[in-house]
Amino acid sequence: TAVELGQSQESAVRVGARTPPIAAAPHLFNLIQQDPKTAGVIIGKQLAIGELRDMVNTAIAALVAATGVAAGTKYDYSATGALDQLALNTGSALMGDQADQLRCWIMHSKSRHALYANALGNTAKLFEYGTVAVNQDYLGRVFISTDSPSLVLAGSPTKYSTLGLMENAAVVTSQPDFLQN
Repeated sequence: TAVELGQSQESAVRVGARTPPIAAAPHLFNLIQQDPKTAGVIIGKQLAIGELRDMVNTAIAALVAATGVAAGTKYDYSATGALDQLALNTGSALMGDQADQLRCWIMHSKSRHALYANALGNTAKLFEYGTVAVNQDYLGRVFISTDSPSLVLAGSPTKYSTLGLMENAAVVTSQPDFLQN
């Protein structure tokens, strides 16, 4: 019997978020002697940073939830001290010969600073946007550092999740709704 082709490996989370209209009376701009267009540019930049932060945090929450159910894919380095390259290597070794498929590490800023403190001197800083920093290690793997609440594990002392992701493990896009098409 033929097996029907499908996309059973693909999952999607759609989050309905939008910014309400912002009303500002023209006389307010006269008082501060500014053009309303300038305010629009400033508000637009703030909204873009906020939208990126929300999209990244939503994707991270979905990834943490998805990886939490996969047996044999977690390495707890907390007993060995702070996060370092050895801990990342040991964690990626859990993937066996597929470890070279890892393209990205997502981590809390606390974990990133632990890596820096452990002399990760050959890391290239790619860019920063708002509170999200993107770096790269000697293997070409990207480090995304953000203080997402989903990366903080409950308990005492505080532990942090660090996610090693393959290409296209999470795809974050902005999709217009029906009325915007």
